[in-house]
Amino acid sequence: MLVVTSVLAWPDHLLTLSEWDALPTDTPRRLELVEGVLVVAPKPTPLHQRVAARLATLLDAQLPDQLCALPDVEVVIVAQGPATVRAPDVLIVPTSLAEANPPRLAAQDVVLAVEVLSPGTMRTDRVMKMV
Repeated sequence: MLVVTSVLAWPDHLLTLSEWDALPTDTPRRLELVEGVLVVAPKPTPLHQRVAARLATLLDAQLPDQLCALPDVEVVIVAQGPATVRAPDVLIVPTSLAEANPPRLAAQDVVLAVEVLSPGTMRTDRVMKMV
């Protein structure tokens, strides 16, 4: 039996960052925005999440106080025009920025972005996200 908890109308144009902000956040899928195009993928599996969480914890313990590791935070790659927003599995950012608690981070504020490879997203993570 298939139960749909929320319906997302598919956009018929390239999205801006403000339109991205207006999308529902309670979707059962993982959403990213690539050059204005909504990219939909299944949420990461428990093993994927476990690896990302452990990596973030291990990295965070080794970092100086000025830096911290965060799991699964949105990063704006391109803000103007057709926007690009990605959510790497683990980020290293300045601690002061993380403590400011913005809704998402700018790419220039990210010291390191890490993707945990999974069979369903490996090509995207290795090819598309490296650009």
